[in-house]
Parts: sequence; C-alpha cells; structure tokens
Amino acid sequence: MGSYTAIISGSGPKDIMTTYSKDGLKVLKHILFDSPIELSIQAELRDICEYVEKKVGDGTTSAVILSSLIYEGLLNIITNGNEPQRRIVKEFSNIVDIMKNLIGTNGREINLDDIYNICMISTNGNEEVSEQIMNL
Repeated sequence: MGSYTAIISGSGPKDIMTTYSKDGLKVLKHILFDSPIELSIQAELRDICEYVEKKVGDGTTSAVILSSLIYEGLLNIITNGNEPQRRIVKEFSNIVDIMKNLIGTNGREINLDDIYNICMISTNGNEEVSEQIMNL
C-alpha cells in the first residue's frame, strides 16, 4: 500500500498550502529543480509516467522507480566504462525491444479480482470503496 507525500506550495507565509497525494506523477510535477540535466530527466520521467497512466491507468510510482534504476545504470556504464555512447544506445534499444516482447507474451486480460486488488491498494485497504468500484 502506498504512502502519502506532502506537497507544499505557495510563495509566502500567508498563502502556503499543503496537499497530500499518493499519485507519483502529481508528486513528480511538484519537485523543483534548477539544473538543466535534472529538469531534462524530470521531463523524461513525466513523459514516461503520463504514458503509463494513459495506457495502464496507474503505475507512475513504479515508472519513476524503474526509470531511476535505468538512469543510474546507464550513468554508471557511461562514467565507468569506455563504451561509445552510440553502442550503449543501440544495446539499450535492443533490450527495450526484448522487454516489450516479453511483457507482451506474458500479458492477460484483467478480471474482477484484479480490479478489486488494484482498488484495495489505491484506497489503502478500503473494502467498501473497492467493492463499489469493482461492482460498477
């Protein structure tokens, strides 16, 4: 079950507001960066999360964690190795294609139990809301 993150916004003491969210994309959009590299990575992560949200309906936190691991791994290869960047990009592209095929072959249709379980996670175990959503 996910936990809430406090998002603090406002420009002065009189208009400071705090909201709480479990939505990874919403949290990501409220993180402030000033470095061009950090802003670029944030934009890429936002695009990935929006794509996941559009295709699947949720999963933005997983997308952010997976993206972080991928960027960390690529950065490690680039800084510690002497492989040409074009080769790294080509290999990464090949791995992405393999993963797409693997995910596609293991996919299945969603059922009511899946919907219920997703609702339970999204609502932090609220059985009443989860049953109502599942029964729509």
